[in-house]
Amino acid sequence: MLGDASARGSDVEKAEHHYLAAIALASELEMRPGLASGHLGIGRLYLPAGDRVRAEDHLLLATRLFVAMNMPLWLQRAVTSLSELGRVLIVARNQRGLFDYLSRALVPGAPLRVVLGDDSEPVSGQSKHNDRRRAVRSHGLSIAEQ
Repeated sequence: MLGDASARGSDVEKAEHHYLAAIALASELEMRPGLASGHLGIGRLYLPAGDRVRAEDHLLLATRLFVAMNMPLWLQRAVTSLSELGRVLIVARNQRGLFDYLSRALVPGAPLRVVLGDDSEPVSGQSKHNDRRRAVRSHGLSIAEQ
C-alpha cells in the first residue's frame, strides 16, 4: 500500500523502496497474493519510467503468480499492464498448461494475443530475441510487440 501511495504521489524512488520491501516481506512470509501484487505494482512503476526490462520482468512474474493462484481478475490487471510493452504474450512450448489457462482466462478482445513460442527462433546478434528467450526461460512467458 505504501508503494501504491508513493507512486501516486510521483515519488518513484520512495515507491520503489516500498514495493521492494513489500516483495521481500511477502516472499519471506510466503504470502503469494502480496508477492504478486508487489511485483505488479513495481512493474507498473517502471513502465512510465521507460525501464522496459525491469517492468517486463516484474509484470511477467506477477502474471505467473496470478495464474498459479487462479486469480483471473488480477491476471487481467497484469495483462493490461503488459499490453503497454507489446501485443503478443509468448508462452514457452513446454508450458502447454499455462498456454491453455491464459487462452481461457483472457476475455475476448483482451489487449494481448496468446501464442506458443517457437524454440527454434534465432538468437545470434538479435538482442530483442535474446531478451525474449531469457524471459521465456525464466518465466515461461515473454512479451512481443507484434
